[in-house]
Amino acid sequence: MHHRRTAAVLVTLTIVLTLGLAEAMLALIAPVNYRRPPADDFDAEWRSLLHQPSTTPGLDYELAPNRDQMARGARVRTNSLGMRDDEPRGPLGRRLVRIAVVGDSFTFGFGVEQHATYCHQLEGRLNQRAAACDYDVLNFGVSGYGTRHEAAVLEHKVMPFEPDLIIVGYVMNDPQHRPIQPLPSHFAKVEWWQRSHVLRLIARGHDLWQRKRLGNGNFYEALHAVGSDSWRSVTQSFDAMATQAGANGTPLLLVLFPEVPVEGWDRYRYGQIHAQVAQAAADRGFDTLDLVETLRPYDPRSLRLSATDEHLTPMANTLVAAAIQAHLASRGWLCE
Repeated sequence: MHHRRTAAVLVTLTIVLTLGLAEAMLALIAPVNYRRPPADDFDAEWRSLLHQPSTTPGLDYELAPNRDQMARGARVRTNSLGMRDDEPRGPLGRRLVRIAVVGDSFTFGFGVEQHATYCHQLEGRLNQRAAACDYDVLNFGVSGYGTRHEAAVLEHKVMPFEPDLIIVGYVMNDPQHRPIQPLPSHFAKVEWWQRSHVLRLIARGHDLWQRKRLGNGNFYEALHAVGSDSWRSVTQSFDAMATQAGANGTPLLLVLFPEVPVEGWDRYRYGQIHAQVAQAAADRGFDTLDLVETLRPYDPRSLRLSATDEHLTPMANTLVAAAIQAHLASRGWLCE
């Protein structure tokens, strides 16, 4: 018995020393940044000036109200409600039609001025042609949000405005339900294992294995794998949105953004994902506008901010606004 106990202690000490050595070696030679807790000086421009912790159920953070600051090369102004928008409008003597838009950085307008965002341009286009009403397009977009966050925004922030239409901007990484991106990870609660290089290395390996197993190594295909937690988060969020909007009889329009390729559209590989998302939305009463055919005729270099930044240029935002306007007109949803 004594020998067994001694052997167990030696094995335990060997494991502890090995892990400790591995931790030290990784920290010194090959730090593992995957899911690493953010540093105290993490991008103060975004943390301190644009975002704040949120008390809204389902949200870790939100845009801070009443900010006016340059960020990522564009001026960002938020209103008293923490939206990148003007203050919501009241009736001006004609019927007021409110359109609420929820989404992530594509809706927020990452890297472009406020007047160039598709939400702002859509409002201008609608009011330019409206003869019988005034349109107020409310931009609830926040960088880093996914579909589950947008469902929370819709329930707690959008529905009190009693909008006439809700637009949901859907981007290929929206099923991502864990805080991987820098901004969400900064405001998320740090889990104990994230403080270890060794455990982060194991977690990264597990995620790469999951990506291979679920999506043949492709990130977006793994996120949309039927039966995965990430895809389940989308369908559950669509259910919640449909319930909230249905209670008020408010139409839902899903605007589906493609992943604009760096070079050309010839080998665009996500058509099946588009069909899957559109079908899931239709099953829950959404209408859908797929922007692939809107953007496909154009050189991707004129649509992306850069080869390394897939966010949309002002021109691409203009195309999106025009497509939404035309879609609303085709559905008879405009009061022209």
